[in-house]
Amino acid sequence: MYNIYKRYNMMDETIVYRYLSGTATEEEKLQLLDWLKTSPENKAAFFDLKAIWHAKHSISPGNRTSDQLKDSLSVINERIDRFVPINKKTVNHLWKRWAVAAAVILLGFISISILYKVPKVTPDTDIVYVNQSPDSVRKVFLPDGTLVWLNTHSSLTCPSEFTGDQRLVELQGEAFFEVVKDTLHPFVVKTKAMMVKVVGTSFCITTSPDGAISKTTLQSGSVQLLRADGKKLVTLKPGQQAVCSEETDRIEVRHVNVDEYISWRFDLITMSGVKVFSIIESIESLYGVNIKMDTTAIKDNRYNFSFRKHKGASDALRRLSYMTGIPVDTIR
Repeated sequence: MYNIYKRYNMMDETIVYRYLSGTATEEEKLQLLDWLKTSPENKAAFFDLKAIWHAKHSISPGNRTSDQLKDSLSVINERIDRFVPINKKTVNHLWKRWAVAAAVILLGFISISILYKVPKVTPDTDIVYVNQSPDSVRKVFLPDGTLVWLNTHSSLTCPSEFTGDQRLVELQGEAFFEVVKDTLHPFVVKTKAMMVKVVGTSFCITTSPDGAISKTTLQSGSVQLLRADGKKLVTLKPGQQAVCSEETDRIEVRHVNVDEYISWRFDLITMSGVKVFSIIESIESLYGVNIKMDTTAIKDNRYNFSFRKHKGASDALRRLSYMTGIPVDTIR
């Protein structure tokens, strides 16, 4: 059978099915993510295949409907193969024909499931992703294709499959999200201090160790900040950051250099327009060292400073000394 995905330079459906079944490799997951970002049509195609896959796996093994569904899709592909695409308009037309045919088959097998009273399998097991590493970032793909960078000493809890009206996850620590857009099912991140609601966007959330303070930094798109009871607090625009306190229910919104708050994904610590005291405090906190430096002559100066986290305190201090022209040492 000539695969419609390969013919139209689209994602191989076998990779999509391996992703949905949890057997895709990391390379295939990244390939799928890049394909989803290419166009809205690709995302629509993904959700069509996802619907078919779930329909196939919600039918009991006792019925032969699973094989019948696979055979029916093969017949559809064979029929489409008889047509020769001439231009983009023709390709879109054929794709619509395939989608409609697949939908008809899907409805037919849903009817069969209802007739035989076969219950739909709805996993209710939560998955907890934990990054206990002190010096590396963990990348995680969620069931909907959303990509998450989980920072050190952080954890993320989500269901094994998103069901219902929203895609809800819970965060403790720090994470950067690239959310797959789904206007019908908003993506919601819950922390102890607040909830963040999005449709499809890129943003970072940081919580304090006790969870009482939550910081949201928006790179692209739009996010809504909500209280635990669902009351809307504020809507952020790209380049804005909101800090929320659980105790006071107070929220502060400000404009920031977003790269400064999300560059940790690439092992880079970045600070912009800060005094030397803030740089010293950051290095001490990150590496657990005490720094000795005479800052009298430069205490009011502001600097842009960055360093690679994995290279350790000695490299950061060397850069600091070179930038300021003042010797730096550590106190044991």
